Amino acid sequence: MGFVGIPLTSKRHDTAPLEDVLEIQDHPGTDPADDTFSPIDLTGATVRCLVADQEGTPVFGGTATVIGLTTTSGSFLQPAVGADDVVAVADTSWMSPGERVLVAGGGYYTVVAIGSGSSVTLRNTGDPRNAAPGTTVASGATVTNGAVQYRPTPDQAAYSRFTVDDFPLRLRLEWEVTYPSGIIQTTPSGKDYRKLVVGLDLG
Repeated sequence: MGFVGIPLTSKRHDTAPLEDVLEIQDHPGTDPADDTFSPIDLTGATVRCLVADQEGTPVFGGTATVIGLTTTSGSFLQPAVGADDVVAVADTSWMSPGERVLVAGGGYYTVVAIGSGSSVTLRNTGDPRNAAPGTTVASGATVTNGAVQYRPTPDQAAYSRFTVDDFPLRLRLEWEVTYPSGIIQTTPSGKDYRKLVVGLDLG
């Protein structure tokens, strides 16, 4: 078991959402520090947040919200590798210039600029998984950066099974993604987890 990525932090009785970005390593087997990561496809998926202690005993879990998600509101032609295109979408409020997004049927892009609440300039990254230049990417295609969040309930955030002396807690967190096909995958994958550090609420 190992912890990967940036640890998530919280405190006892804090019901603020736990937020993460679900990504896959582009070249598995290479040193993650020298590799790039891309958002996973969350089209139609249900995501659950699962928190356990370091022995694997469940602490809490629940259905998460996909917050980095929208759809195209018009079709567009796949630009050449390294070229840009202005794409009409339902919502750009969660996007940031420089981040990578996945467009279903098109592939992976870099956000170049936010034109408005419904317009974004995307650059074809040239990822080998991308559709060929000139391919029509349909209207209604899912656009995501893989961002999700889960808001613990007050009962969950009480961490009542732990004593004061147990804090700060160092828990393991993973996201379980279930697709319409029934396929289930966890992120981080394998025996890796996000670290969730929970301190005491000192008022």
